[in-house]
Amino acid sequence: MISHDNLLLEERRIIQDLEASTDKELQFYDENFDHYFSRHPEAIINGYMVRNKYVHKLRLMHLTEGTSLPESIGDLRKLKELWLNNNQLRTIPQSIGKLESLEFLNLNYNNLRNIPESIGDLRTLKTLKLYANTLGSLPETIGQLTSLERLSLVDNSLSLLPKTFNFLKKLNFLDIAKNNFKEFPVEVCSLSSLVFFSISENQINTLPDCLDNLTFLKRLFLERNKLSIIPESLGHLNNVEELWLNNNNIQMLPDSFTGLKTLKSLHLRENPLKSINLSIINALQAYGVYISYGSRTKGPNTFSD
Repeated sequence: MISHDNLLLEERRIIQDLEASTDKELQFYDENFDHYFSRHPEAIINGYMVRNKYVHKLRLMHLTEGTSLPESIGDLRKLKELWLNNNQLRTIPQSIGKLESLEFLNLNYNNLRNIPESIGDLRTLKTLKLYANTLGSLPETIGQLTSLERLSLVDNSLSLLPKTFNFLKKLNFLDIAKNNFKEFPVEVCSLSSLVFFSISENQINTLPDCLDNLTFLKRLFLERNKLSIIPESLGHLNNVEELWLNNNNIQMLPDSFTGLKTLKSLHLRENPLKSINLSIINALQAYGVYISYGSRTKGPNTFSD
């Protein structure tokens, strides 16, 4: 067991190690900056915050190409937030799994092709941001992140989700837009806590019937795919407020849509909708639902014959 004093000395050594490895001077912030550090991260570049004498938050940005992080970063055992976005990182050290107190990890805008399997050891992690990398797959261990609530995987090269994904029972925000999904990842249907889900800008052509398992879902983004048929189950989302279906190949809406009593907005532009859908649209508009449909060429609120 490392003593309190030795642990503090170890943390100072790790900061020096990070400065040497990244060729960046790290600015020190005391615990009075706690709120400011999280709310205004753009103002905190290459700095760390200490709270109760331990490194609590760390932000590194604009690292040069080829820079890698030292394995010693995993020894910051009291670290709560780690911001590594907007770098050119190609790898993340396996030791990241040792950050036993970590709750927030931002890896947006890097060159990561994979993330280490040790990511699954971050049992306290609540937010994971991996926007704009080159990820082709995720490790099976991601299913061990049982505290995870928010996950962003936008703008990567994913075509599948791990089978263990369905263990992320606390996940309420999932964004997998701008990837290479050709089939809907049915693992999502097990994420019953989801409130926000986007799979926009992929190549999905069918939706599963299990979508009605997402009973808490409020915002669903399915735009810019290859959908032609919408299952009846989509009309059984009893809490959905926003439904985005723009830029697909949809001709018919299911009759179950008239049961979407919580719906506030329905977006259907750039679909070859048939006039037979007018009765469904009229019923929804009678509930006060905002609906956009039609196309740029035909103008708003028009149907195909």
